[in-house]
Amino acid sequence: MRQRTEGKAETAGRHRLPWGRSRRILPIRWGRIVAAVAAAAALAVSLALVHNSSPRQSPSASEPAVAATSMVTSQPDRPAPTDPGPDPAAAPTAAPTAGTDALAGPAGEAVVPTDAGAPAPGDAPSPGPPSPAPGVGGSAPPETEQVGPAIGLSSTSVAFGAVESTVSVDLLGVGTAPAHVRVGGTPAWVRVVPRQDVVDPGARVPLVVTLDRETAPPGTVDLSVPVRAVDGSGGGSLRITATVSGAPSLSVAAAPAEILVATCAAGQGPNQATVTATVVDPTGVLGVEVRTRAPDGTETTAPLALVTAIEDRSTWSGPIGPAPAPGTLAYTVVATDLDGRKSEAGGSVEVRPCPTG
Repeated sequence: MRQRTEGKAETAGRHRLPWGRSRRILPIRWGRIVAAVAAAAALAVSLALVHNSSPRQSPSASEPAVAATSMVTSQPDRPAPTDPGPDPAAAPTAAPTAGTDALAGPAGEAVVPTDAGAPAPGDAPSPGPPSPAPGVGGSAPPETEQVGPAIGLSSTSVAFGAVESTVSVDLLGVGTAPAHVRVGGTPAWVRVVPRQDVVDPGARVPLVVTLDRETAPPGTVDLSVPVRAVDGSGGGSLRITATVSGAPSLSVAAAPAEILVATCAAGQGPNQATVTATVVDPTGVLGVEVRTRAPDGTETTAPLALVTAIEDRSTWSGPIGPAPAPGTLAYTVVATDLDGRKSEAGGSVEVRPCPTG
């Protein structure tokens, strides 16, 4: 079939374009189009299946790996690679892990130096050298430790002062073997006794020092007592000091000097007397009492009451009597200080019969 266009005959399958040029229309290949569409659909379905079946990764897994290790310098004996790798500006920058430096290698892979001292993640750290057990090598003995039996003293002096009577120091076991303690001689009024006779290494044993102020001589006490280990070393000389004041100073008086027997009427005269005692003692007074003996032999003991106390001087008083019979009422005042020392002073009061008429 032929078409007529602007006076020209054209063969079938050709047409005239609007801009005046004629082109040939190719026959349509429907089979190839259908095959291409089917292949594209199959590819899309396959990608969807693969995506759904693959495990999901955390958001950080899709990012380029960043090494959490220190930077690696190039080795001088290795030639530099000719491939420059990806553009550093295009790779994301990640901050180094805390405590280490980080450097991303080619294609975002971590570069781990071969001489890195830290263990790789997941590896158990290698144990260090075992520490020596207590007492088994590895350490020198203390400077104070001595070979064999030995003792030390926590203090080499004991000061009792004017009041104290018992003080303790410690015996120290500073040797490598138990030490038997030996204490030197002391006066009868001083005792130095360990709580136990054997001191083990590293142990502390009290050494009790006692001063008997009641029997110690008045004045200043200053003596030394040796303390040693039997068949051993250490120890020392224990110096003991004290001030012993002596017995209290005591003076007494009674008033009135004469009283009536207990059977007399109240208006006839007094049947009791008052005893007054003055005590001087720098250590301190523990107590004062009065002991009486009536004309018929009856004995009584009663404490005196404190009246005044100024510094080391104190005054005490109390009644004596009445007596059941006339005669002499004797009394004795005893003052005891804090050291146990006692002083005595006495007197008497005459007991008269009841007046007649």
